[in-house]
Amino acid sequence: VAAYLVHGLDAADRRTLYGEMRRVSRGTVLLHDFAPGAIRAWSPTGILERLERSHYREFGRAGTDELRRTFESVRVIRQSKTVAWYLCSG
Repeated sequence: VAAYLVHGLDAADRRTLYGEMRRVSRGTVLLHDFAPGAIRAWSPTGILERLERSHYREFGRAGTDELRRTFESVRVIRQSKTVAWYLCSG
């Protein structure tokens, strides 16, 4: 389980993290993070994420596809307008 972690990592670090999660998990990996495309650039969250220099926009665009390159099964379950669970296995 990881919450609000992956959007802060660049693509290379996300790939490394996903690989390690798959290696050490005994089944399903649960990621709790921003939903794909959910954060608007000029929203309060978008402004804060830019100030933090996180990679939320990149994760919003490519995160699900990146996960699918590592895991056999990826299910995105929206929890709200801006948050999703990513259930990954295999």
